[in-house]
Amino acid sequence: MGYDVILAPLIKRMTNLEELSLCFVNECQIVDGDNLEENIINHMSKLNKFTFNIGSLVRFVDENNIPSIMKILKKHLKILII
Repeated sequence: MGYDVILAPLIKRMTNLEELSLCFVNECQIVDGDNLEENIINHMSKLNKFTFNIGSLVRFVDENNIPSIMKILKKHLKILII
């Protein structure tokens, strides 16, 4: 149990937050910009500031499926601009 079962549902209920600082390590999956947008940002209409430090500990069998740094940066820059 981790991000999908405990943390994301808890944060979805905090709809009135204007500022959120989030720091955690997830061992089950990569939490990327799409996931943050879908599970956190889209549910917090009053959120003005979102600071995060998220680590993912996932073992990859096929390194070709690892998102590139450019893809990650483009997505995070998009979130910051919105």
